[in-house]
Amino acid sequence: MGTFRVSVEIGDPAGERFEPVEALVDTGAGYTVVPRSILESLRCQPVLMGPPGGHVLLGVTTLEELGLGIDPLNRRLTPVDLYLA
Repeated sequence: MGTFRVSVEIGDPAGERFEPVEALVDTGAGYTVVPRSILESLRCQPVLMGPPGGHVLLGVTTLEELGLGIDPLNRRLTPVDLYLA
């Protein structure tokens, strides 16, 4: 499906501080990667951190967990129904 960019906010674990970022949605990427500098400023624990000056990459695993799908024609994220099995 390709790639496109969206504006999102990344929050700290307590949900008190948020950082607006431009994220690259990549349907071929499994995981989300956020630059170390952004995560450290939000006091997040290190997991998948990108290089300090790198881009935010929004991967399929995060989209699925947030209940978001892809509208490739309009290049946007859309809510999808989640079913618990």
